[in-house]
Order: sequence, then structure tokens, then C-alpha cells
Amino acid sequence: MGCVALFVFVILGLVGLALYERGYLNIALAIVSGVAVSVGLLYAYRAWAVRRDQPTQRRRRQGEGRQGRLRREQERPSGRRVAPALSAPQARREDKERPRDQFELDAIVQRLSEISEGEFERLMASYFRRRGYDVELTPASDDRGADLLLTATDRNIVVRLRRQGVPVGNRVVQEALSGRAFYGAYEAWVITNNTFTRAARNDAVVAGVRLIDGSELAEWLSKLLDQYRNG
Repeated sequence: MGCVALFVFVILGLVGLALYERGYLNIALAIVSGVAVSVGLLYAYRAWAVRRDQPTQRRRRQGEGRQGRLRREQERPSGRRVAPALSAPQARREDKERPRDQFELDAIVQRLSEISEGEFERLMASYFRRRGYDVELTPASDDRGADLLLTATDRNIVVRLRRQGVPVGNRVVQEALSGRAFYGAYEAWVITNNTFTRAARNDAVVAGVRLIDGSELAEWLSKLLDQYRNG
């Protein structure tokens, strides 16, 4: 757009110069004035557009930063020592030594799609208790946007559960936000056996809501099964 505008302004300037040389001073001045006003309006519009987009971009960057922090803390209950992070070669070596069976993960996702909502809720409550959280189930008739309340010594989390056959939309993200405000929680998570729509993911990034889809949940449960096998 800028190149086109510049080309038009140059043509108008040449036309004004030609008219001036032929003695049409008033018309030439009018054309030059029009060009100057147009240039001023163009730059004013571009400056306004930049200022308009700055708050949205700043909120998105803040949301992405918070989302990354929540992801790092997602399974770390307070009061327990956290294992030191592995270096890249160590992580690759461990992955080779303990390969993840994709068929097992697919089977877990399939099983999550077959159980009832009540079974899904009890399963997640049991999982988080084994992870060291204090877990409270909210009333089914008036949950205020949260199905589970997780408590650790340094933070509390509201969890919204959705077991369904289609991707989860952004309405559930809004419910989790309401639950976080109502229960005064530090974090809000949404967990599903399915996936999330693009709108849900965009809203979650801005709002700082942690999203756990079926694939990631299967990884969680698979690691728990590994502990039983090695225990």
C-alpha cells in the first residue's frame, strides 16, 4: 500500500509541476496541498494503527509467558523436591532407553472416550491425589465453573473437566476463568479427552488458562502406569 501511495503522490507532483510551468499556479498549488494533506493523513493513520495494536500484542505476550510458566508447573505439587532438569543428551538417551508405546497412548485415549463423565471425574481426582494434591470435588449442581479444587502449600488450582466427542470450545475456557475468580484460585486448568478449538486456545493464551488435551492427558496417565510397573 505504501509503494502505491508513493507512486500516486509522485505522479500528482509531476502533474502539479507541469501545470505550474504552463501558468496554472492556483491549480498547481491545490494539487500540491492535496498531496501534502494526503501524506499527513496516511502517516497519522499508520501511527494510530500501531497504537491500537499495541495493547493486544502486549496482552498476548503476557498470556504466552504465563501459559509457559503454567505448563512448566503443571504436575509439580508443592512440598516435594523437583528432579533437576536433564541436559539435551541425557534426555535423548533416556528417551531411547524408555521408548513410549504409541499404541498404549492411543488405547488410553480410546478408553477415556468410553468412560462416563462421573468416571472421568473420579479418575482425575484419584490421579491428582496420587500426585500429592489435596483434592475436593465441587457440587455437581452448582460447581461455579470448576469440577475439582486442587490444593498445595504454595498454590491452589481449579480444574474444569470436559469428556466429550467433539473439540472443546472457548466457552469452557470462560467457565474456568469464572471458577478461578469465584474460588480465589491461583491457576485454572481445563482437561479433556478430546482436543481444543483454535478459539479456545487463543482465549486460553490471553487469559493464562492451562489446557490439557487427550494426548497430553494420556502421557500423564501412562507415566502413572509406569510407576506401578516399576514399583
